[in-house]
Parts: sequence; structure tokens; C-alpha cells
Amino acid sequence: MKRFHIIEYDKFTHLFIKLSFCVLVICSCFSTIGCNKEVLKRSGILERHTIIVDKTGAPYLPIEPSNCTSDETSCDDSRQWSTQEEASYLTNAYDVYLDKLIQSAKTSFPNGKQKKLLVFIHGGLNRQESSNERASKLTEQITAETRGEYYPIFVNWNSALLSSYGEHLTSVRQGRADHWAWATSPTYLATDLGRGLLRAPAVWWSLVGNDLASTPSNKDNWFFNFFNIAQDERAANKIAEDLKNSPPNGNIKFWLGPTAPYTFWKDQLLGPATTALTYPLKFASSPWIDALGKSAWENMLRRTDLLFHTEQEFRNSDLQLRNIQAETGSPKGYQNTLDSLPQELLPRINACRALVQQKPGLSHIKPNGALSIFFRKLAKEIGNDYPNWSITLVGHSMGAIIANHILRDFGTCLPIDNIVFMAAASTINSYKDSVIPFMEMRVRQNQDVPQGVFHGPDESIPKVYHLTLHELAETSETNFWNLPPTGSLLVWIDNFLSTPNTPMDRTSGRFTNLMLSLHTTPDIIRRHISIKRFPGGGSSLGGTSDGIPENHSDFAARFRFWEKSCWEVPVGNDDGEKFQNEKSKNCFY
Repeated sequence: MKRFHIIEYDKFTHLFIKLSFCVLVICSCFSTIGCNKEVLKRSGILERHTIIVDKTGAPYLPIEPSNCTSDETSCDDSRQWSTQEEASYLTNAYDVYLDKLIQSAKTSFPNGKQKKLLVFIHGGLNRQESSNERASKLTEQITAETRGEYYPIFVNWNSALLSSYGEHLTSVRQGRADHWAWATSPTYLATDLGRGLLRAPAVWWSLVGNDLASTPSNKDNWFFNFFNIAQDERAANKIAEDLKNSPPNGNIKFWLGPTAPYTFWKDQLLGPATTALTYPLKFASSPWIDALGKSAWENMLRRTDLLFHTEQEFRNSDLQLRNIQAETGSPKGYQNTLDSLPQELLPRINACRALVQQKPGLSHIKPNGALSIFFRKLAKEIGNDYPNWSITLVGHSMGAIIANHILRDFGTCLPIDNIVFMAAASTINSYKDSVIPFMEMRVRQNQDVPQGVFHGPDESIPKVYHLTLHELAETSETNFWNLPPTGSLLVWIDNFLSTPNTPMDRTSGRFTNLMLSLHTTPDIIRRHISIKRFPGGGSSLGGTSDGIPENHSDFAARFRFWEKSCWEVPVGNDDGEKFQNEKSKNCFY
């Protein structure tokens, strides 16, 4: 039987899914009952540029047709991809697959040229069919536009909405897959719907507050102060203005895209009037979004963890032992490189040894998620050739959560030089617990490690780039003729899809949240961080054709994330010149 898939996550999909929650319940049940036997046919480009992972954390693997030989390029289009069930038991095949991918990356660069890998991780609400198609198209575009400067690798994981909610409803209980879970599906569905109804007043309150915060009016008055509306936005802007006038050395680099003036008819009259007219539908749809979307969001978070640690890692001892036997030893020369480091870096040395070496026994079991296996193998391959490799991590939305996990688990031994967060859905705490320790380690490493062992110059310290929407664009994003609640996905996450315990549990991809937490960034790494808030405000500003993202999905759908100039803050003598320079970069296609 065929897999059930929703339509591709683009601007129109994002509009549709917000109003489809009644149908979602029925469809998601069927999406999980299918037998998943169909293989996915893809061109050979996917084998060389993608890590495709299913909902369990296991890889999809290429299967050569029986009538093909390894030297027949005509077989590229007839290669097939394993089903979920087959992939779970093809450890050796995945090892061969990764060998080919890494070898392809190595041979794509001339001798003596630094090997630059560009690892892109998409966000939530993406089905794998569309992610694979995007990877195929963008691989050719990136290679052509950068003239082979980067070797792109796409991490395509299953973050489809229907699949996520369906799995929550029929397959997962308390963090574990349970084949009897379907028996309690009616109870879980009733619980979700009941929670949505009971929480409706709280969701409506956040809906109204968000709409008031996005209104084109002066928010520094008694009404907004009394109801605590837009206070964070004003505080964030105040922090940004203060930093703007501070000395550049030792501080975070940032650019505040201008706030365009509002037009009377379209922004101050038509916009609020349309919002008011659609409020009955907003109030009707928001409890459904809260009831079903919250559970789907939580299951997507589960899937980000499974990319690194699958359930089999904790259940199947036989499989664990087979994986240990399949991965043995460490790469030639790697140990010599580690031993040449100063003794004050012993924690890092031990971490790298633990990563690349393999010993028998359950106490040395390695994580067996598809991404853990890939990055562990990549670290082995790089070995003592560390200075001749460079990795750029790009995470959009939930992809930032995965990027943070990569930094926590593998940042010690990988030459990660650029980290690009585009509208990150990860929390401030997640950022603080992963990016900041990684950056502190790399800064101290450059200060202590002799030149030539690893990267030595200050310029080679990794750079972190935060790309965010303007807060007005964030809070006023509308879809489907303004019928669902206004606000971007990050606004929805902060307001009702997640349950933040403190401000540090809110999303780091919103400019307001990011600015209010800047004081937690240590001085030692501040000059290596950039924050770029794109312009926003009135409709007179323009759109992606003018280099301005209009909504959350624009970063994944239209942004040239492979162009370094598009991450960097624009240069200029004043705000107007910087804005013109930003528009001239042509960062949206």
C-alpha cells in the first residue's frame, strides 16, 4: 500500500494545515495503519547529498536494482530506497551508504582545497517526499551558484503533521512505541479535545493579546501597560538601541531592519477591520489547533531526539552488540593529533577518544540514531585532517533543535565553523546548553592549542548567525485570508503549543526573546555572534522580492542560506544605506 502524505510544506500548505484539524484526526489514524511497503524511487543525487531518516530514527537506504551494475550511471533513476522495516536491520548497508557519501564529498574538492560541507536541516511540518525533491533541486542550484565552494548535505527527517499526530494517537505511549497503543486511542483523542476546550479561554486571551501587539499603534500607553501587552517587544527594542550605540569591539554584531511606516487604508483600516470580521472563525479554530497541534508538536520533538538515540538502543541488546562489532577502531593518525594537544585540554581529548574509539561491552554502546552514526563516521574520516575541513550547520525552525543536539554530541571533534539559525524553534535554554559551551570550548581551544594542530587564528573561531523576522512580521503573520489565529509558528509555540516554565523556555528564533536573553551570553564569545532582524512593519515595505522575509516559511522556501553574505549584517554608514545594501544581496530567489 502507498504511504499517506500531506501536500508539500510551502506557503500554501502552511495556510491549509491550520484549518484542517477535524480532518486531521481521521486521516492521521489511517496514515499510521498503512503497511509502509512502498519503496521510494529517487535519482542518484540523493545518495550523495542526503541523510534520510524515518520517524523511528532509522535511515532509509538505497537498494540497487538487480539488473544494474555499480558502473551503470543509467541506473541512478531506478535505484530504490528501503522501507522503514528494512532500514532498521541494514546497519552494514548504511555504513556503505555513508562511505560513498563522504567519499563523494572528499573527491568533489581539488587537492589542497579546504573541504566545505554545508549541512542543512529543515524544520517541522515537512514530509519526506517534498524534502527529497527540494534537496535534489537545491543541490544543483547551490553547486552552480557557489561554483562548488560547498558540498551540500541535507538532513531529511519525518516531521509531517499528520504522521506526527497519528503516531501520538495510535503508536506511542509515555515515550515508547507500543503496539497496543491503538487500544487507548479514543481516550487520547478525547483527552486532547477536552484539553482544547478547557484551555480555550487561555488560548483566546493569548490570541487577542497577540493581535493587539501587532496593531499599528503606539504601544507605550496606559492600556498596553495595564494589560501587559507588547512590553517585551519594547524592552527588546530598547536593549537593541543601547547596543547599537555601544563600542563594536567585544560586542554582538547585529542589524535592526527598519520598521516601515503604516499606510492608513491598508494597514490601519483594512487590516484591523479584516481581523475583527474573522474573529468568530479565529475563536472557533484556535481550540482545535491547541488540542491537536500541541500533541503533534510534542511528538515532533520526540522525533528530533530519535535522530540520535533510537528506541532500539535501549531495548535490543543483540542489536547493540552487532553495532559495536560493526564499528571498530579509530582512524589512522587521529590519536596522534589528539595526543599532541596540551594537557589542559584533557577533557576534550577524552571526549574525542570516546567518540571515535570502539570497545566491546555494553558500557561502550554508541548511540545508533541515523545522525549519530553519520557524524561519528564523519569525525573518524576527518581525523587528523581537521584543518582541511569546514562544516557549516544551517537549521531552520525545528532544524535548530537538531543543530543544537549535533553541537552537544559532536562539537568537540568536528570542524564546525559556521552555525546559522533561521527563525529557530529551539528554546533559549537549548541554545544556552549547547551553543554557548561549544563556543567557549572553541575560543579557549584557539587560545591554548599550538598553531597548526587545530584552527589557530582568531578569525577561524566559529561564528553564530541568528536570522529573525521583525517582531511585527512575527506577530502579524496571516494565513488563509486571515481566518486562523494570526502569528507565525514561533508565536504559536510560545503562546500555546508549548508550556514554557520561564522566559528561557521560549523560542530563540524570535527577536524579542533573543534580545531579552543576551545578558546570558558570556563576554568571551560575544564578538563571534551576529543577530540580523529583517525589516518589518507596514505593507509599503515590500516582500521577498526586495530581500525581506514576510513569514516564517520564507527562510526555508526562498532564502539563499548558502550565501555567506546573506547571514552577515549589512555594512553602511547609516540605517538607510545598510538597508539598500541588504536588498542588493538578492538573498531571496
